[in-house]
Amino acid sequence: MCSSDLTYEVVTTLDRLLDVANAIRAAGRVAFDLVADDPHPMRAADRLVGLGISIEAGQGWYVPFGHAQAPLLGSTDANFQLTQAEVLGALRPVLTDPAVRRVAHNGKNAMLALAEATDGYWLPAIEFDTMVAAYLLGDSNVTIRGLAFDRLGHELVDPKTLLGTGRKAIKIGRA
Repeated sequence: MCSSDLTYEVVTTLDRLLDVANAIRAAGRVAFDLVADDPHPMRAADRLVGLGISIEAGQGWYVPFGHAQAPLLGSTDANFQLTQAEVLGALRPVLTDPAVRRVAHNGKNAMLALAEATDGYWLPAIEFDTMVAAYLLGDSNVTIRGLAFDRLGHELVDPKTLLGTGRKAIKIGRA
């Protein structure tokens, strides 16, 4: 797949989010990644900052709702994100629909964080978890970065590049 075939978008309006929800329903399958400022699912529930969504290779959306500032998201508009309640509410019908199959990496943590979040809910199931699959296949590195590189030859951006390291590191919600 060449770079001209890739379509990624930051969703900042409710109308566009409803379009994404309709696309998920039409596809019948969604891969998602819940983004939070803390890796522990119970603490992450109070520190959610966004949701990454894809229904097919080369196409994806990022829906921010907990970022403190807009520049990293490519916006100078004060309304650069929806609220957590708007995002979770708009996606609830498709994310909880048993007919829509869900794919995630470390899905158990995502399910727990989403269930414990304000305006959150339990997902019926995760059909496929890439972390569990990697473990069962004997991979020694089951991180999403490791799997992307080892299995697909794709190097993901190291979060340290965007967030820094040590005392000067910032949380993703501040980026």
